[in-house]
Formats: sequence, structure tokens, C-alpha cells
Amino acid sequence: MEIAEKPQKSKPVQSYTVKSGDTLSAIAKQVYGDENAHKRIYNANKDLIGPDPNKIKVGQVLIIPLT
Repeated sequence: MEIAEKPQKSKPVQSYTVKSGDTLSAIAKQVYGDENAHKRIYNANKDLIGPDPNKIKVGQVLIIPLT
């Protein structure tokens, strides 16, 4: 007997390319309307950004969770 795995529903996301002068707070304000939501963006991109959320770099493509 074979057991089929249920397909994983992926969460809706979009991407955002960091521009000069951007901060996670500013991106959160633009996308979510709330600069305090910057932690959502950071948590989705920790591997790319590293341990300091203030060190985003121009050209990085961030994942922006939409839910």
C-alpha cells in the first residue's frame, strides 16, 4: 500500500529588490502599510541578510510574505 503525501500549499509571496536607501522598515511600510512589520520580512530572509537586519544590500532580492 502506498501513502501519498498531501501537497504542501505554499504561502503567497512576492519578491522585492533592495534599492539604495532602503531599510526593512521602509519596505514593510511600503508593502504592508506598517513599518513595524519589518520582522516578517527579516524572518523570511534571515539566511540571505545574516544576523544584522540593518545590513541589507542594494541588489538583494528579498522574499516578502503576503500572509
